[in-house]
Amino acid sequence: MVAKVPPAGITTYKGTPSAGDLGVGLHIKSADSGGSVTSTTDELVVEGSGDTGIQILSGASSEAGIAFGDSGDSNIGLIGYDHANNRFRFKTNDAVQWYLDSSGNWLPAATDHGIYLGVTTATAANLLDDYEEGEWTFTITGSNSGNLGARSGYAKGSYVKIGNLCHVTMRWETDTDNSISGNLYWSLPFTSAAPTDNADAWVAPGFIRDNSFGTNARTGVYYCSEGTAYVYYYFSREEDYNSTIEVADEGDTDGTGEGVITFSYRTA
Repeated sequence: MVAKVPPAGITTYKGTPSAGDLGVGLHIKSADSGGSVTSTTDELVVEGSGDTGIQILSGASSEAGIAFGDSGDSNIGLIGYDHANNRFRFKTNDAVQWYLDSSGNWLPAATDHGIYLGVTTATAANLLDDYEEGEWTFTITGSNSGNLGARSGYAKGSYVKIGNLCHVTMRWETDTDNSISGNLYWSLPFTSAAPTDNADAWVAPGFIRDNSFGTNARTGVYYCSEGTAYVYYYFSREEDYNSTIEVADEGDTDGTGEGVITFSYRTA
């Protein structure tokens, strides 16, 4: 009977053990690494004393992958490289969950996917599922009607949104009054949350400069109520220390003014 001879570079076939074999299945060895194998992953062992690897080649517009299956599903898990789009895709529970694109960016397969921080189990309060930064064109409108026209180049604000916390900055100037009526509202890029208990508003210091005021500028706070997509401005009368608080309205401006708004609020 002629003994089986492994091809060059293969030291062991299953069922033909010899001294120095690694694993319980197929052992492909170009040189001795001096290492040992883990019993839970020893059906296929590829060994070398230097750089060692496995090459998977496929068509230029096809996918090369490694599938993970069981008695219920032959590929319930998958790591695949999509050559047509030059990206990896990662599949768990029989669905693609994440992509690693050609620029090295991680992209979720659905907008509700994120990363749980600070915990070892899925806890909703620890899920970071959104990051966004950009600009938006804001408006200054009256709570009843009309608006203040923004001076050219002064109608854009910037924002950074991490999870449901949004930080905004606006440097605004106006030059026209388009029949504004009511309190002054500066629009926001996202609607504020409607939280529970007593956390129902967000405020931040700020100022308005307008020649129609008793002085050229008033300090006060910009105020954002729950469930709104705008801020409005409170300031104190300056006659004495216990003066009343007013909301800036069309009576407080002649259509030309300026100011800065910068604060953080929770989004819906």
